[in-house]
Amino acid sequence: MSTKAIILLGGPSKGTRFRPLSLHTPKPLFPICNEPLIHHHVRACKEQLGASLIELLMIGFFPPAELEPFLTTAAEEFGISIRYLKEDRELGTGGGLHKFRNEIKKGLPDDGTVLVIHGDVLCTFPLANLLSFHRSHGKTASILGQRRSADETQNYGCIVHDEETNEVLHYAEKPETFVSDVVNCGIYAFSPGLFDVLADAALKAPAKKTAMNVSGDMGPDARVRLEQDVFAQTLAGSGTFFCMVTEAWWTQLKHAGAPIAASELLMNELCERDPSAMTKAGTEGAATIVGNVVIHPSANVHPSAKIGPNVTIGANVVVGEGVRLKHAILLDGVSVEAHTCVLFSIIGWGSVVGKWSRVEGVPNCSDSLNTGGITIFGEGVTLRKERIIRNCIVLPNKELGASHSGEIIL
Repeated sequence: MSTKAIILLGGPSKGTRFRPLSLHTPKPLFPICNEPLIHHHVRACKEQLGASLIELLMIGFFPPAELEPFLTTAAEEFGISIRYLKEDRELGTGGGLHKFRNEIKKGLPDDGTVLVIHGDVLCTFPLANLLSFHRSHGKTASILGQRRSADETQNYGCIVHDEETNEVLHYAEKPETFVSDVVNCGIYAFSPGLFDVLADAALKAPAKKTAMNVSGDMGPDARVRLEQDVFAQTLAGSGTFFCMVTEAWWTQLKHAGAPIAASELLMNELCERDPSAMTKAGTEGAATIVGNVVIHPSANVHPSAKIGPNVTIGANVVVGEGVRLKHAILLDGVSVEAHTCVLFSIIGWGSVVGKWSRVEGVPNCSDSLNTGGITIFGEGVTLRKERIIRNCIVLPNKELGASHSGEIIL
């Protein structure tokens, strides 16, 4: 069966909780295990959909120039057609699907399937299983869900479904009270009939007035929220919407500290799926490797350093004598000088951490900075020697001459 895959990227006005990391690079291109986030989506589409994949489309409102190098490289690497469809402004998770419906349907047979993936989720991507599930039910929409603890569910869309038939009976986006322990994983399979549902939703959600649409009437630029306007108000309880619950790992990169946990989960998978991606321990004359670690070939790591677990070291990084790294991401061009300790932290592109310094997050703290307790350095930060930075967010191009704790350093 023919399939088109769509990755929803959002745009620069979204993902503000990912700052300061998204000030340097678009969030969808932030590296997880030294590959852009959406590289993992594209790989999954290619590997799981194979010859049935007609085309992969990306929808968002980032400037095309920011994405074109990745799109070109990914298309060549995976041998598939990839196109970027740019919204003129933010249209919601369903508005872009409505606006570009003709492009999406082009070449898709009446019995084809549209697979939609949010660009900020990371998981095992059980795409083939979801497509099989969707086709076996033969209805409008299928959604991937996962069970979460009751205290977590208010942060996600919640799905009430029949345990026997899998039909979605009710959907609530980030409810204030407990609704269900099954949450929306941001991965959907749709039949072409969804576009009629989107058109009806667009009629109820007219576009804002713009230079191209001075009347503000409903049109292709209507803002449609897939979760609230389509799932909750139209599809739930209609007999055409079904949920497949996965027990595999899944996470969402909502804030700037999220890549630490996401990297750990992905590394656990890579150990089984692609062991060659991991840096091997026990190599003579090399640094001590503990647990799962990914080190770029161009990095220079001193043999006396101790690295891991859950550490990613990017291109052209320099790690000095006696350095200790644990639950950390060092982005391209970082220099960590001798006898420094970096724990539960992300060090931004081209930053320098001086000798005998300590940079650490506090993952079990109250998290008033909304980073999951992870310390974040933006691009080009310099920390002088013998300083301690604990549970902080540091904006780009700052020089830190003193120790700090629990601060946003502007």
